[in-house]
Amino acid sequence: MKKLFTLIVILAFVAVSCCKFHKPKKSTDPKEDPQEQQDPEPEPEPDPEPEPDPDPDPYPEPEANTVEYPLTIKTLYDNTYVTISYEGWDDDDEYNDWNISIDGGKTWTAPDEWALEDYNNISNFLVPKAGTKVLVKGNQGETKRCSIVFNEDCQVFGNVMSIIYWDDFSSRTELTKEYAFENLFNDNYHLVNHPTLDILLPATTITEGAYAYMFYGCTKLERAPELPAVNVPDHCYHSMFDNCESLIKTPTVLPAENVASHAYLSMFNACSSIKEGPEIMAKTTGINSMGYMFYDCISLEKAPVLRMQVVSNTCFGHMFAGCTNLQYIKCLATDISATNCTMGWTHRVASTGTFVKAKGMNKWTTGKDGIPAGWTVLEEE
Repeated sequence: MKKLFTLIVILAFVAVSCCKFHKPKKSTDPKEDPQEQQDPEPEPEPDPEPEPDPDPDPYPEPEANTVEYPLTIKTLYDNTYVTISYEGWDDDDEYNDWNISIDGGKTWTAPDEWALEDYNNISNFLVPKAGTKVLVKGNQGETKRCSIVFNEDCQVFGNVMSIIYWDDFSSRTELTKEYAFENLFNDNYHLVNHPTLDILLPATTITEGAYAYMFYGCTKLERAPELPAVNVPDHCYHSMFDNCESLIKTPTVLPAENVASHAYLSMFNACSSIKEGPEIMAKTTGINSMGYMFYDCISLEKAPVLRMQVVSNTCFGHMFAGCTNLQYIKCLATDISATNCTMGWTHRVASTGTFVKAKGMNKWTTGKDGIPAGWTVLEEE
């Protein structure tokens, strides 16, 4: 009996112990156990709104060249002075209207309202911030003896016609006043090209003296504007790129077939970096129309084809003199009897090269006034 009682006590103790330490199995169904329900994934936070540009560009640059973009000067340094002069004009001249804008054309400023005093027909405008685009418009007519210079490097691009035709410049392709744009950037040592946008001279009809000395002495200019004019009156491109020592790319073609006197005179004189000139389409020429055209172009290797059959007085005078690397000339002239028409035109060219002449043309002499000594002579087939 005593043994039976002891066994019951032991079994009771085991049962209590099992109840004490046994944990019930948790349900795997979240409906049965709300605590086990997983929280839903949080919604992704929206991207933060971009910070507004504190100084948005009021006049973004076009992706490509367009005649609808006015002549523009883009400063590359802080505190740049843009100086526009029109010395020689009368106070009551109807073509005294220069206006510039630095806010994309929203507001325009006339010279007499500029930051510094207007004196002796020279106006200076201070542009405090690098990267500012200065738009230029006006009603300048001839623009004769007008000039634009800077005291620091500036990129120049856009349609030059905005200077003389104000708001309807984009459709204009004709110059009506003589000497339009003469000297416009003369001796502007700080004019540089934009990496992709060009200076545009879209006029196909031009007048006497147009563009003469326009970029004379622009020593940092590397890319010349295209020149689509199909008529070239007297002196129109005279010394246009004279002394542009960094010029590498000339206009692709000079399309005019009739070239007046002095039109291409000294046009690329001392452009020491160009290796090949523009294609010249001229078939008739005037007096001295190409004299000194490539004088001292020491990098020039190949001359443009000269298509005219009759060469006028002094037309080719000193045209290639000093082109010490020139090794190829093709001249199809059949009449070189005019006075001094080839005077000194090949003086100091390369000692060897190739000269292509018109078939049957036997009037050429040997030497600096004719075919260079030591050159191979071929006839056009």
